[in-house]
Amino acid sequence: MDKYNQVILLGDEITGKSSIVNRLSSNYFSSNYNPNIGTYFSSIRIDDNFPTFKFWDNSGNFYYHDITNYFLKNRTIYLLVFNLNDPKTFDNLYFWYELIKNLDCKIIIIGNKCDTKKKVSKKKIIKFITKFNLIYLEVSCKTNYNINLLKYYLIDLSLFKNDKITNTNNNISKCCNIL
Repeated sequence: MDKYNQVILLGDEITGKSSIVNRLSSNYFSSNYNPNIGTYFSSIRIDDNFPTFKFWDNSGNFYYHDITNYFLKNRTIYLLVFNLNDPKTFDNLYFWYELIKNLDCKIIIIGNKCDTKKKVSKKKIIKFITKFNLIYLEVSCKTNYNINLLKYYLIDLSLFKNDKITNTNNNISKCCNIL
């Protein structure tokens, strides 16, 4: 087992990528928005029985696209994050997915802000995750909903270095509350 697992968060601005890292690292949430400039790095020990996770929290601002490309390769797990109440952030998942689709990696699609009114349809989400055979999870950093489940997903994916873990209908209905 590696000494650490490398995770990068990708998605548009204001999707809650930094809030996810804050919840995972210190169970902290702030409603104040401070945009990242470039990419921020942090190490998080999710569980004492597993290696440390190194997180690259990427700015969703397209101005920093070159920095993003620099950090894309050689990561173990990619978290593609969108805001459930902003359809444009979901539509842009296609852009983020195109950047990493040919890399040997694990991918989790995260619909953040599930505590708010959802403006992205379940049908669109199911179509996307089915088309690319991806894992999907809805979370709320504000209420801490499914953050522990995300921790378990990260641990599980880190244990399967050479195997792709794929989504199933069973997975969708049990963990993601979208059906």
